[in-house]
Amino acid sequence: MLHGGSFDLAALQALPGRTVTVGTDVFNGVSFWDLLNTTVGLKTDASVKNDVLGMYVVATGSDGYRSVFSLGELDPLFGNQPDLIAFGMDGSGLGSDGFARLVVPGDGKHGRYVSNLVSLEVFHAAMVPEPATYALMLLGLGCVGVLARRAGPRAGPACKRPS
Repeated sequence: MLHGGSFDLAALQALPGRTVTVGTDVFNGVSFWDLLNTTVGLKTDASVKNDVLGMYVVATGSDGYRSVFSLGELDPLFGNQPDLIAFGMDGSGLGSDGFARLVVPGDGKHGRYVSNLVSLEVFHAAMVPEPATYALMLLGLGCVGVLARRAGPRAGPACKRPS
C-alpha cells in the first residue's frame, strides 16, 4: 500500500457512499475496492502484468474472525465483486456489529461477513509451486535415472571396458 489509514465512522461517512441491498437488508457504506484502491492507494508493480491478481486482503474483526479476499475478485477489471464496508443498515447504525462491517452481497451464508471490522491488511501472495509441479519434476528425475541405469557404465577414451 502507498499509505495506511485509520478510519472511524465520520471518516467512512465522508467518503463517496454506496447502497447495497442483500435480501431484505439495505446496507449503506463505501465500496471495499474504492476504499483500498482510491482512498488508501494500492501499490502495484507496473512491470508485472496484472499484479493485482497476486494480491489479497485479510479483513479482521474485533473477535479475531478473519476473512481473505483476492484483490482480483474486487477489481472492476476482473471480478468486480460489489463488497461493501458498511456503516449503516436499514437506515440506522450497525448496533452490536460495530461502526463498520464488511458485507459480501453474493455470500448467501454470510461466512465472509466481518462484523466489528478492526483491520484490513493487503499482501502479495508468495509464489509456491503446485504439487503437480513437484510430481512432474520427480517423474523427470526418475526417467533420467532409468535411462542412466540402462546405458550402464561408460568408458572414457583412456579406459577400456573389460571383455
